[in-house]
Amino acid sequence: MPHSYNQPSLRNTMSMGTLSPDSITVSLTASVTTFATSTAWPIASGTICVPIEVLYPVTVAKMMVNNGSVPTGTMDVGIYDAGGTRLVSAGSTPQVGASAIQIFDITDTVLLPGLYYMALAFNNSISTVAGFGGVLVDMSPMGIYQQLSAFPLPATLTFSALNGTFVPLISMTPSTTI
Repeated sequence: MPHSYNQPSLRNTMSMGTLSPDSITVSLTASVTTFATSTAWPIASGTICVPIEVLYPVTVAKMMVNNGSVPTGTMDVGIYDAGGTRLVSAGSTPQVGASAIQIFDITDTVLLPGLYYMALAFNNSISTVAGFGGVLVDMSPMGIYQQLSAFPLPATLTFSALNGTFVPLISMTPSTTI
């Protein structure tokens, strides 16, 4: 039976994140020199925003971050719309769990089809997180942005080109049990 595009697919029902097909950054895998399991946060008290395309309405219930080997300080995760308005965030949360996935229970948030940004911020530059390192291309055309001095996550982000070579693993899911 041919696929009907009027029916929701399973594409957005699982975790959506840096490595999912819905992420514009999935093309990074061809342009990176390393996958780092533990890299120091590159922007003290700053935010990195990773784009994600939502294909049909979904309610997001949790967000996840892949912690590195030195979980210190506090972090904040959230979701922003394409214009930089915060839709939801976890708030300032202690980073816990060395080399583990840290799960954040966020307020259930409905995302309609469109472009969104998953944002991650730390209050220091010594906390570690997993992600792509040594990116060889300018990431701003892929929609990866940063904001300096943005901890905890502000109500509105002012996007600027990412001045670095690291993109964190961050994801969100509609699941209520992980």
